[in-house]
Amino acid sequence: MKTLIIMDVIDSGGVSTVLRNILKHIDLEKYKFEILAFEENSEYEALIPDGVTIRHVYRNNPAKHRNKYIRYAYGVLREKLPKWMIRQFIIKFQYDIAIDFKGNNLNVLTAAKCKKVFWSHKDFSPITNPIEKQVIEVYSKTRKGRTKEEIFKKNIGKVDSTVCISEACKQGFIERWGYDESRIRVLYNVLDVYDIRVRSEEDIPYKKGNKFTFCCMTRISSGKGIERLLESTKFLNEEGYNFSLNIVGSGDTYDDMVGLSEELGLKNVTFFGNKMNPYPYVRECDVVIYPSETEAYSTALCEALIIGKPVISCKTASIPEILGNNEFGYVIENSQEAIIKAMKNFLNKPQLRDIYECKAKNRSSYFNVDNNIQEIERFLNETKKNT
Repeated sequence: MKTLIIMDVIDSGGVSTVLRNILKHIDLEKYKFEILAFEENSEYEALIPDGVTIRHVYRNNPAKHRNKYIRYAYGVLREKLPKWMIRQFIIKFQYDIAIDFKGNNLNVLTAAKCKKVFWSHKDFSPITNPIEKQVIEVYSKTRKGRTKEEIFKKNIGKVDSTVCISEACKQGFIERWGYDESRIRVLYNVLDVYDIRVRSEEDIPYKKGNKFTFCCMTRISSGKGIERLLESTKFLNEEGYNFSLNIVGSGDTYDDMVGLSEELGLKNVTFFGNKMNPYPYVRECDVVIYPSETEAYSTALCEALIIGKPVISCKTASIPEILGNNEFGYVIENSQEAIIKAMKNFLNKPQLRDIYECKAKNRSSYFNVDNNIQEIERFLNETKKNT
C-alpha cells in the first residue's frame, strides 16, 4: 500500500511528533509512505524512520519569503492552483492513499487521483475554541472569509474520509461544516510512551533548585495562551509569590513573547527555546501548565502525564477525554483569572503537587501505542479496500 502524506514541514510541533510516532511503530514493509513537505527541515527529518521517502516542494518556507510574489504564489498553490498542475508538478506519482496530515493542504490533497483523507488536528467548535468563534462572527462575514469557507466546503466534499483526533473534535467538525458522520473516523494521537520516559531521564545542564517551578512545553504561537500566562506571572509577582516559570518551545510568536516578558519585567521567567529533547525540562519542574485558548488534542499535555508530572490545563475541546473531570489533572476554565487562581492554589498548597502527580501516573497507562497503531492500520486497510 503506497501512501502519500502531505505536510507543511517536519518540525518539533505536536503534529510532526505524532507522525513520527506512527511511522516508527507501523509496519513499513506492509505500508509504504512518502512525505511531501512544502519546506525542508533536515534536523527533524533525520528523525523520520529509514524507508520513508521525503520530497520537498520548496527548500525554505515560502510563506515567510521576503519576495511578496513568492508569498502570493504559495497562497495560490495552497488554495487555487489548478488540479492538473498540482498532479503534474507537485504530486507527480500515483498512490493508493493521499493524506493531508496537518489538515491545511486541501487543494493539494483533492488533486490526487486516489483515496483522499483529511486528517484534522483542529477544534472547529466555536463553543470550545474562542478563536474559531471569532472567525465565525467576524472573518467569515467578510468577502475573503466567505470565499475561503466556500473553497473549504467544496474541497472537503471531495475527500473520501476525515480523521479527527478526539470525539469532541469530531462533533465540532460535524456541527461546523454539516459533515456526514459516517465519513469521519476518530483516531487518537500515537505517543511513544517508552521513548518519552527514557528521554526524560537524559542529563541536562539545568536543575530547578528549591524554588517552586512551573513549566510550559508548547509551540509558541497564536492560541497557545502564552501572553496570558506571562501576564498571570506578573500579577502573582506583584502579590509577592516566589516561583519560576520555564517555557520550552518555539514558534511564530516566540520573539514577541520574549519581548513581552522583558517588557513586563519578569525576572523569574526563562525561555529555553526549541529543544530536540524537551522532556528533561519537564522533569525539572513541579507542575506543568497549559494555558491554551484552543487545543484539538494536546500532545504536549499527554507527554507530561506520561512523564508523571502534575498538570494544570485550561478546558479545551478534548480535555475531558484526556483528564476527565479533574480525575487525572487540574482542569480550569479557559481564562486568565482561572490561570492565576490555579497557580495560586499550587503555590499556597504544595501538597496538591503530590496529589496530582499520583493522578498523572495513574493516567499514563491510558496511552497505549499498540492499540492506536492497530486502529490506524485498520483504517488504512478499510480505506484502500473501498477503492
